[in-house]
Amino acid sequence: MDISVNGKIILAPLIKTEIGSKVEMLNNNIFNFNQIAFDEIIKKEVERLVRLRMDDFERKLSENYCFDDKLLSREEVAIKLDISLGTLDNQRKRGKLKGCAIGKSVKFRNSEVLTYIKSLKPC
Repeated sequence: MDISVNGKIILAPLIKTEIGSKVEMLNNNIFNFNQIAFDEIIKKEVERLVRLRMDDFERKLSENYCFDDKLLSREEVAIKLDISLGTLDNQRKRGKLKGCAIGKSVKFRNSEVLTYIKSLKPC
């Protein structure tokens, strides 16, 4: 609850929220706030916090799910990994990169290729 003294707003104890904690440090000071300006400050802070939460959510979602799980040819995977077809075949035979046989050709799920990339250790 805000308390007004001589047209000035004294920020009373605020609900413990992320926004509240930012404004809370101003609790014991007296400010002459224009209501529109105060609303704009709150609106911008809420938008910033929503963006942060959405960015975090999207990052976690992209780490756990693959939205593009189409089948890739050997050539496409070799280009994507910047390796030769022979190296790709060796990685598949060793079980490091899983492929699936469709007729006489071998295809790779995009999610398997991404899993393989994540499993690589940095040099």
